[in-house]
Amino acid sequence: SKISSEVLKRVIRKDCQNGNNSSNMFNSLPEQHQQQQSHRLGDDGKGQGGGDWVLFNGFVVSRTTVDDAQAFHVSFKDPCVLVYEEVDMTKISLDSGNNDNISSAPASEMTNKMNAVISETMATTPNIQSSSLIPSSSLDQSHHINNDVISVMLNEQNIGKGDNNNIPLEVMNAPSLSNFSSRFIKLPDLPRKGDLLAIDAEFVSVQHEDSYLSANGSKVTVTEGRHALARVSVVICQTNTVLIDDYVLPEEPIVDYLTRFSGVQQHDLDPITSTHHLVNLMTAKLKLRLLLKRGCIFVGHGLAKDFRILNMFVPPNQIVDTVVILRREKSRMISLRFLANCLLGRDMQQDSHDSIEDARVAYEVYLKAVDLKKRGVFDQILSQIYDLGRQTEWKICW
Repeated sequence: SKISSEVLKRVIRKDCQNGNNSSNMFNSLPEQHQQQQSHRLGDDGKGQGGGDWVLFNGFVVSRTTVDDAQAFHVSFKDPCVLVYEEVDMTKISLDSGNNDNISSAPASEMTNKMNAVISETMATTPNIQSSSLIPSSSLDQSHHINNDVISVMLNEQNIGKGDNNNIPLEVMNAPSLSNFSSRFIKLPDLPRKGDLLAIDAEFVSVQHEDSYLSANGSKVTVTEGRHALARVSVVICQTNTVLIDDYVLPEEPIVDYLTRFSGVQQHDLDPITSTHHLVNLMTAKLKLRLLLKRGCIFVGHGLAKDFRILNMFVPPNQIVDTVVILRREKSRMISLRFLANCLLGRDMQQDSHDSIEDARVAYEVYLKAVDLKKRGVFDQILSQIYDLGRQTEWKICW
């Protein structure tokens, strides 16, 4: 079993009054599903406790059946057990400067329970091990839960106290998984509420789109393409200093590095060969969530798509998206490179794609748009940009 605290591709939850043992969710093979259905399901697909099976697939929430919830014979599903334990935080003593005793006993107990459930699952459900995404040699190492990870989950409300967030500040200084020497960040100097941060993220493809043309010429998508975070860069706008420049260790096989658009190559994401600060996906997301919780405002180009792929919700009042600001109603979106040429008078991304450069240029474009607004010529200049785009077919000609 592959247990991960990351956002899962498919997370299934059952809200049932009488509940069932966690391991039962994994013990059933397709043949057993048919036998259990008459005992556990009514005609409406509900369990005896009256709760519905609900499927969370990205941003889409829909009803499903117990057969779908318990079927792990298909390769695209990764089984995951979540065990919740109520902890009375009022009975836990917090010594200043020492968090070792916070929830250490519950965390250890929870670890034992989870490993016991997972071990039982592995023994009773052989089909889980046949998943093409889980190498059999790594099963024994991957299904045990780290005590420190659980402690962080249990203590997040206390670690971040005073900064109005639930994420430890120390995540900003997480060590690199490669041989790259990490740059130390002074935690008291972290950006706070209202500070502008220029951001850009690069992605790689982990699943190709499968589509075909129907008889009437329309495109029919059989399987949508999927992308994964490969690099994220954050620049403090006030000082123009780089706060984050993390490459992200892939969690599943990469089918296309999209180097032409991302600038990312295979050796960049390999802990052995990478010369960059390499982190896992959870660390990269925690850094962004920390800045989000601190009230920082993200400036970038096409941020809605980036945050959607990251499965992060960012309030609109914390986003400044130049692709939205510099877009005429019912007209096409304009690329950052084209805007940089028109508004800043210089080209970008000439040699290779660089997310730090993109982040800085997006902020400069934003400042230029603000200046045009103040001078009352914003609409006029935007119209000229669209006219030039149509004339050049949106290609850089100079």
